Amino acid sequence: AYPGHKEKHSVLAKQAQDLVEKYHRGELVLPLSLSRFLNDWMTHHIHDEDKMMVRWLRQDGAFST
Repeated sequence: AYPGHKEKHSVLAKQAQDLVEKYHRGELVLPLSLSRFLNDWMTHHIHDEDKMMVRWLRQDGAFST
């Protein structure tokens, strides 16, 4: 579970870096594209993926809260 979760973080980081690079190159980054990216990250990744990772870690005994 962790390697797959880590890969998802890597993909999100790459997408964010791509947006920054486009900005620095002077390419137009539409606010709508940024909004969609952040919305997907907030609603899908944090809400779903990170919560699943916490459940997995708790089951595995890696930590408890």
